[in-house]
Amino acid sequence: MARNPEVVEGYRGPRDETRLAAPVPPARAIPEGKTVFQFVADKYFLQLTAPVDQLGPDGRIIRGDRSKAVKADEGFAILDNVKDAEVIQMVREHPDWGRDFWDYASVLAGQKKAKQDEALKVLLDPESREVILQALREAGVDDFALPKTKTPAPKTGEAKE
Repeated sequence: MARNPEVVEGYRGPRDETRLAAPVPPARAIPEGKTVFQFVADKYFLQLTAPVDQLGPDGRIIRGDRSKAVKADEGFAILDNVKDAEVIQMVREHPDWGRDFWDYASVLAGQKKAKQDEALKVLLDPESREVILQALREAGVDDFALPKTKTPAPKTGEAKE
């Protein structure tokens, strides 16, 4: 009769469980003068050009120019705006743009807008707004500015003609 091997807890689990247990990475800052692309996979490799090798008159193979490619490291690729301008343009014009990779600046802008919209949605409710303002005053925060909002007219229940 064959014995089953001993299972050590916490050492290694099924792949699905380890993927779900991975923490969400924090938002990355975009360095000055750089463009950051985010990819769907950690080690995504995008080859943009494939130079053609030529056969010389003496039978030797003459290698073409170096190919242009972008390799993601941990799902991100950082390219210099000046040095890699041609590669950045080729990536943005690639048919898989928006599906397999995208500009990370647009992701950060979308996250910021979603946070602002959610905060404004909460602040538009007069009851929530007053609770938040009171909490800020109690915390000693007085240097905040709220956008001007239209306060809804009180509902009387009777229709005026």
